Amino acid sequence: MPRTTALDPLFTAADSNSFTDRHLANLAADTLAAVRVPNFLDTPTCRTALAALDRLPTADYDPTRVPTPIIRFGPALNTYRNQNGQHSQLDTDRYWPDAEAARATWQRAGMRPDPIAVSMARLGTAWGAAVTPATIGGRAVFGGPHAVGRAGRRGPARTKEGSGDLA
Repeated sequence: MPRTTALDPLFTAADSNSFTDRHLANLAADTLAAVRVPNFLDTPTCRTALAALDRLPTADYDPTRVPTPIIRFGPALNTYRNQNGQHSQLDTDRYWPDAEAARATWQRAGMRPDPIAVSMARLGTAWGAAVTPATIGGRAVFGGPHAVGRAGRRGPARTKEGSGDLA
């Protein structure tokens, strides 16, 4: 099944029967746009997640930036950044309450199994280590939205050695 589709010469999408550590490394390096894995989630889990969309407040990504229709749920870190001279800083007064509200709404939606938990476990298997939410100051960020990569946008988050916190 492996197949690659060029979205632009340096940014491709691949089809595969499963994720590999190489796929994940290439996604993180922004040399791969997407990996399509049919049956990554089983049919009942997909149905449960899709049915929950009617119960969750969702938003679209800007189609000029993300041409593939993607619905996102929850706060995206970059939306909560304030410019402070050369550096940006997370507006924690706005972000943390919204992250907690999104987490509570997600739990109330009652998706069992939780598709994010299933996805993180399967990605961890491909990576060879457990995948857990990133943290800031020891607090887990909300794991629903997709974080965009380079090309003038923020790159993928990195963690401080040993702490699990974003650097």
